[in-house]
Amino acid sequence: MVRHRALDVARKAGREITTGDDLDVLADANALSNSPHSDHDADASSLRRCLETLDEQRRDCVMLAFIEGYTQDEIARKLSAPIGTVKSWIRRGLLALKECLS
Repeated sequence: MVRHRALDVARKAGREITTGDDLDVLADANALSNSPHSDHDADASSLRRCLETLDEQRRDCVMLAFIEGYTQDEIARKLSAPIGTVKSWIRRGLLALKECLS
């Protein structure tokens, strides 16, 4: 649900996030969730902390894919990296986030 909200926000912004730091944008998108839980701030800070632990390439790929809505092919072109490498960075980044958040 958070991913879809983040994609909606990114699409409305025309693929340009002008609100500042990408980590803050992801945390804000997480807070927009309609979940009845009252611990959005804790979730957002946990997500921010986990994103900061990722190396720069993985974090950039995850942010481009899930915040800005780019496809893997678009990310590969944007970063001048092979598509297989981008896929690996995204997959490993998501696995590291899952591990960190659990």
